[in-house]
Amino acid sequence: MYQASRSGLNAIRKLRRMMRSETDKTGIPGTVVTIHQPNFAPWPGYYHKMMMADCFVYLDNVPFSKNSFQNRNKIEMNGEARWLTVPVLTKGEYATETRFIRVNNRTAWRKKHLSTFRVNYGKTPFFRWVYPRIEAVYLKNHVTLVALCID
Repeated sequence: MYQASRSGLNAIRKLRRMMRSETDKTGIPGTVVTIHQPNFAPWPGYYHKMMMADCFVYLDNVPFSKNSFQNRNKIEMNGEARWLTVPVLTKGEYATETRFIRVNNRTAWRKKHLSTFRVNYGKTPFFRWVYPRIEAVYLKNHVTLVALCID
């Protein structure tokens, strides 16, 4: 597994060097900047954008959109796609910037999510390697949604 990861990283580095070596009409090498809103449990393409960029910017000063991918995402459970949602405190917080949205830590959502992962993915390859990393993020008790998403 280590070799595969290493060769994948080398391919990304090579592609980034090629992108940087191309120049515009001024002869100045390009810099790749990508911007994205923080999302809960983002798709692999989100991480690909990060790896390909010289600079990645979290766009967290836009209005929060409740029940979007900012605070929920779908996972497979029993062969069906189901929502996994982080509860947030938004009552009276219309048009509030994403960075100010607080996680509702008064509910047992963390325990429920971790149990869902164990039940649905416990027998999958690499679970024993991945789960402790996910659990470590969940146990940090983040105050804001952005802090959770970035972690």
